[in-house]
Amino acid sequence: MKTDIKKKISKSLGRFEVWLDQNGFESYDQFDFWGSKIGVQGKKIFLKDKFLGAPIVFPLQILESFFPRTRRIFAKTKRFAIGDAHFVLGFMNLYNVQYDEKYLEIAKNILDEILSSATETTSGIGWGYPYVWVTEGAVYPEGTPFITVTPYCFYALIRMYELTGETKYFTAAEEAARYAAYDLNETQISDCESAASYSPIDADGVINANAYRAAMLLMADNLFSIPQYKEKAALNINFVINNQNDDGSWFYSPDSLFIDNFHTCFVLKNLFKSYLICRDATILHSVKKGYEYYRNCLFRADNTPIHFAKIRYPKFRKIEMYDYAEGISLGVLLKDDIEGALEFAWLLAADLVNKFQLEDGYFITRVSTLGTKNKIPYLRWPQAQIFYALTNLLSIQ
Repeated sequence: MKTDIKKKISKSLGRFEVWLDQNGFESYDQFDFWGSKIGVQGKKIFLKDKFLGAPIVFPLQILESFFPRTRRIFAKTKRFAIGDAHFVLGFMNLYNVQYDEKYLEIAKNILDEILSSATETTSGIGWGYPYVWVTEGAVYPEGTPFITVTPYCFYALIRMYELTGETKYFTAAEEAARYAAYDLNETQISDCESAASYSPIDADGVINANAYRAAMLLMADNLFSIPQYKEKAALNINFVINNQNDDGSWFYSPDSLFIDNFHTCFVLKNLFKSYLICRDATILHSVKKGYEYYRNCLFRADNTPIHFAKIRYPKFRKIEMYDYAEGISLGVLLKDDIEGALEFAWLLAADLVNKFQLEDGYFITRVSTLGTKNKIPYLRWPQAQIFYALTNLLSIQ
């Protein structure tokens, strides 16, 4: 059974590679409407006064949810570092499986693009998005480095260094680690707990952002032997664990009370990466409790992912392929410590390939609450993550 699924995944990836080779690494994006001039201004107004802003943002939400092709009026295709990093990691997976040098060369070329797009910070380098992003906590200019994006580039750099021994990748990873350690704002909550910001220009305590930082800094301490990295990571881990709800879930932040599928995966995978380094039983307990919530509350009876367990504003999202991608990679990561996690990853992969891959080779982005399908292939969300997730499964011996 598993052999049959693995063959199907291999064929699926082959079809996706052909499509990617034909279409390249630029794409439209999930946030095209919100990164446009009208989207930026409308969201600013909405966050200050919902009554005044609703007539602007609600039509954009309808367009995004049910008429996504209209985004061509608002935006052009772009390249995204977080998507590129997932592709690098995926192609290195394929290189390790098939020993075909072409995959290593593709990964190196993409990584060169990642390096050229880095933003210099006070202490190092980081990566963000090529558009203005308006949130409740800040208005982020284009290129603002985020702790939810930079780790993927960091991991891609480290893996390429391990494969090639080329010092430029190691040096760039050191710079990224300095950004993560020293360029974020820290809110001290107690002697053993602190919350790091999402970027250098805000003070938000987003749960998944702190989990990302902790996992990255622990790996950086192992690589570069800087004890302060480990100390900072421990403070962030305590923040994440102390904000876990009794049922095992996490809100997006203490002030932003929504729960969704892939952000839950982000927290779980980064906590578990931290556990693999420091082997703290408290972390593993938190992961197991969170995974139990994830399986019980974020999937339907037919095992399709539920995107929101708790929502603030209508988003009209029924099935997100990003949720599939993160669930698959999470299952691979947890396979040795949580019973059934890997089997569930295989199940998700089979469902994804059977139901949501299109004839062209790429995957549907989303199914709306009305059953409409968004067939625009955004690379940042979720094509790159799907590619990486499926290569993770193929990498299992």
